[in-house]
Amino acid sequence: MSTGALVDLLRSGGTAFGVFAPERAARGGAIAGADPAIDFVFYDLEDSPWDMAALGAFREAMAAAAGERGPCPILLRIPPVHLDREAARRHVAEGLAAGVAGLILPQVEEGAEVTLAAESVGHRLWPIHPGGDVLLVAQIESGDAVEHAEEILGTSGVGVGLPGQKDLRASYQGDESAVQRAVLRVLAVSEASGVPCGVTAGAHDVEDRLRQGFRLVIATDPEAVTAGRRASRGRA
Repeated sequence: MSTGALVDLLRSGGTAFGVFAPERAARGGAIAGADPAIDFVFYDLEDSPWDMAALGAFREAMAAAAGERGPCPILLRIPPVHLDREAARRHVAEGLAAGVAGLILPQVEEGAEVTLAAESVGHRLWPIHPGGDVLLVAQIESGDAVEHAEEILGTSGVGVGLPGQKDLRASYQGDESAVQRAVLRVLAVSEASGVPCGVTAGAHDVEDRLRQGFRLVIATDPEAVTAGRRASRGRA
């Protein structure tokens, strides 16, 4: 898939299936590139050293392993915008220069964080620019952010809403019922805002997540992509 293919898939109403980067190095890129079933790779640098050389090696190895299919689009999770706004602008610019298809913004608490990232992407950003080929994913990860989901996900530039279940569990002190209510609230607000919603899912729950309406699935185990695609074909 080309860099813009993920946007094309979501724009057309399709569902995208991806995986976490197996390893943030060339070997991980080779593993991801050899898998024809995935639509994207989630590459996480939220808390890790900002290493664009490793990202480049990952992407090159993925392209070599994919051959004529071409490398999967990469969604790059950057450090939280609110920690350092100037650094966030640099992270967006360097990520785009490295060829990523989208930026995941973790711990978003207000729409201004999305606006800063959107301005940093510029004319390539979908859906602000209908022909754009870059996504911004706004990750909702706290109870306060869930309460302000309309403001965050209604901000111009959001391409995908994404509830962060691990951090939501911490925010709701392990109350799983509250976590799942929050996840479904983020889904409902995303849909009301006209943007797809993503979720992490395993083989045990991916079919339920698709039935609920999630359209960007980050698989937590290898079988989840297979199970998700099977369920999608059954629903077509």
